[in-house]
Amino acid sequence: MKRITLVLIILTAISLTLQAAETYNKFPDRVAGLENDKDPDAQAYKKAYGFVLDEKWDEAVKALDSFLEKFPKSSWQDDARFWQCYSREKQGVDAEEVFKCYQDFVDENGSSKWADDARSSMILLGQKLVKQGKVEYQPVIETIQKEDKEEISITALYALQNIGDEKALDAIFKLYDNSASENIKGKIIYVIGNFDSPKVLTKLVDIATKDPDVSLQKKAAYAIGSVDDSKSVTALKTILKESKEPEVQKAALYSLGNCDFAEIIPVLKETALSNTNPSLVKAAIYALGNYDDESAAIDAIKVILKTATTTEARKSALYSLGNTDDPSVIPVMMQIALSDEDISLSKAAVYAIGNFEDENAFDALKDIFNKSENRDVRKASMYAIGNNENKAALFFLKDVALEDKDISLSKAAVYAVANFESKEAEQALKEILQKSKETEIKKAALHSIANIAEDDSSIDILDEIYRNEKDQDLRKTIVYALGNTESQKAVAVLVRIIKEEKSMSVRKAAVSALGNIDMPEAQEALMNLIQN
Repeated sequence: MKRITLVLIILTAISLTLQAAETYNKFPDRVAGLENDKDPDAQAYKKAYGFVLDEKWDEAVKALDSFLEKFPKSSWQDDARFWQCYSREKQGVDAEEVFKCYQDFVDENGSSKWADDARSSMILLGQKLVKQGKVEYQPVIETIQKEDKEEISITALYALQNIGDEKALDAIFKLYDNSASENIKGKIIYVIGNFDSPKVLTKLVDIATKDPDVSLQKKAAYAIGSVDDSKSVTALKTILKESKEPEVQKAALYSLGNCDFAEIIPVLKETALSNTNPSLVKAAIYALGNYDDESAAIDAIKVILKTATTTEARKSALYSLGNTDDPSVIPVMMQIALSDEDISLSKAAVYAIGNFEDENAFDALKDIFNKSENRDVRKASMYAIGNNENKAALFFLKDVALEDKDISLSKAAVYAVANFESKEAEQALKEILQKSKETEIKKAALHSIANIAEDDSSIDILDEIYRNEKDQDLRKTIVYALGNTESQKAVAVLVRIIKEEKSMSVRKAAVSALGNIDMPEAQEALMNLIQN
């Protein structure tokens, strides 16, 4: 009798082991990765997953619930979420509740390796609920099944692409014409563009000019730009001419910019000069700026800059020139900055020159500052110089900050110095603080130091200036600058100022500055002030 009992026990153990193995094989996990992972979350997940393998559903649910509460950001989170739903299903929890669990999982973890299994479980549960008379689940099931079918279709589509012959291409065309799915059609357009066949351009032009869906029209226009054939230029010109949709025409212009054929230059130039739609004009100029032969594109953009009738077109031309690597365009832009009647265009020319980080650009901007009679243009030159990583530029800005009689220009120079974000810039700002006689300039320098100094070095600089500064207004400015540093060291300095400062208004400013520092030390200091 004992022998029979022992045999039954062994058979039962083998049965349970096989069931656990079946569960493991049905849903292969990353258990191998757990063996060497000693992090607390990995070990907690390993323990919870062990209950799943042993089909101890009550223990599994408790352990997985605890894991998700304790380690919400763990890399094992999506695994645990899936097994949480699965274990509840096996536990016999209400089908609607389990369905919702899987649904939430898919919504939040759509790219998880468990998402397909969760959708399959939703279909089975949904069918069971429909049979119980809960017909509201039928549309949900159909949606999931439709998505699954689309995934299969897309996989088949890429497989056809790998075959790459005319029969495969004809099959793809037929699939496009018969499909009602925008998702599938979008993927087809991408695949079509990778086929080497004269039929491709014809089909893509047909889609770009006749498909009722504008988003698909745009995708077709972009796809033509990836076809390495001079006939693609003709195809894109056809779209520009025949399409009634500006967004599709814009896509055609951008695609032209990606074509490495000289005949695109006159097309883009003509569009920029004659089209009445500002967005298409800008797109044409942008496309010219993308053309591989920079010298040919620059010549066309210069013509646009000279002859275009709208400010927006000329601005776009300036920005395109500013994005080139050819310093020969700087004199052209400098002339506009100094002589154009449209100040907004002059400023655009200044900023375009600022995109060049070399001595030619710095010399041009310096000349603009010295020669221009317009304050806004001169100010723009300051900010543009601030983008030039050149020590001579830094020294020039420091001199302007200290010597120019126009306070607004001096402040612009200070803020431009701060753009350098370097130790040299810190030193220049300290020198401006020490030498300037204008309070507004000193304030600008103080705020700039607080913004650019690395680590806690700004605290030491501000504290040093505070100790030597007699002007009460400037001392308050220093205090507020300390409050903007979000530094533990600043808290200590502000507490000291509150204790030692004789001026009540400065002390009150220091208290307010503490309130701007979102740190426990600042809160503790404020509480001590209240209690003491």
